[in-house]
Amino acid sequence: MRMRLASMPVYLCARCCELAAVTLYRLANLFSGLLPALLTSAQLSTRVIRNYQTAYETEPLAYDRGDEMLDPWEAVVVERYQIRSGRMLVMGSGWGREALALARKGLTVVGIDTSFLAITTAQARARETGIPAHFHQASFLDLPYKPHSFDYVLLSSSMYSTIPGRSGRQSWLRTLRRQLKPDGHAILSFALELSPRTGFKTARTSLSIAVSKLPGANPAYQPGDESLAGHFMHLFQTEDELRTELAEAGATIHDLNPARGYVVLTFDEAANASPVA
Repeated sequence: MRMRLASMPVYLCARCCELAAVTLYRLANLFSGLLPALLTSAQLSTRVIRNYQTAYETEPLAYDRGDEMLDPWEAVVVERYQIRSGRMLVMGSGWGREALALARKGLTVVGIDTSFLAITTAQARARETGIPAHFHQASFLDLPYKPHSFDYVLLSSSMYSTIPGRSGRQSWLRTLRRQLKPDGHAILSFALELSPRTGFKTARTSLSIAVSKLPGANPAYQPGDESLAGHFMHLFQTEDELRTELAEAGATIHDLNPARGYVVLTFDEAANASPVA
């Protein structure tokens, strides 16, 4: 009996701590979820860049793990479309995983990333192994290349979903299509909403919509905008949402796989034409 009485305060303290932790987690989730409704598109993009740069500085390199291998879905696309030659731009190339693997297959590959550490490391790896890949420090949101420079462009790791705002993504697509040669292919990875819609998430979305209408807030906010892993991510609510967004930007969808989160696009010749000055 004495032991039971003595353990009761400990149990109550533990239970209170658990409840406090759950409450704090929910509050953090709420406030973090409001950020896409409050911050501008430029501020959200800056958070994405900073997040990845921090990751590059803190994550150890491990090339012996097979870092020059394509992800399964990337390998499927390369095989399906017989991508064996031509010029490919790998956006957000990081340590060079995709770029080096694709260059080994015979492609002329250019990789870009905002991280100087990442691109210099990838370029050094290319030199060491004799792989014909080149890396430039640049943002995929502001491509520095001439029109019609590439046969293929690749944006992996769900990075299409890190572009804030539907209109922002569509504007980026229109810029991207000018980088492609006629009949060039864009291979993009996106994130789809997979978790069930809870009452908490519904309430947070409604609050975010209301917040986005305040002066100085982000009018481009839309349901599915999240602050995940410290940076912005748009989770497409349905496949139709993504299809409509792409079609409105002038893209032709050749392959869309919601389960694996990738889409293969082309743009017609008129869309690919450079704008007349």
